[in-house]
Amino acid sequence: MMHTPRSGRRWIRSAIVVGAALFILALFVSAVFEPSIRVLHALQALIYVAVVILTRRNSPLGYGAGVVVSAFWNYVNLFVTTFIRNGFD
Repeated sequence: MMHTPRSGRRWIRSAIVVGAALFILALFVSAVFEPSIRVLHALQALIYVAVVILTRRNSPLGYGAGVVVSAFWNYVNLFVTTFIRNGFD
């Protein structure tokens, strides 16, 4: 297993926190404008809170969940729903 220097881990951890915070902010803003999906967005935000907590504890589950959840949502929004296409239109 490769050993990551302390500064490399700090950068990764900071990026995870910033990315999760931005996504939670986007979920909050979306929930403000669309009250019917507030519960869904609150539950989605909890996933990212859990990812931050787990990665802070160096849990592989946190890193894996962060990658899998974000890849899943990107796939769904790009290929299953028209959400992103509608945003461009």
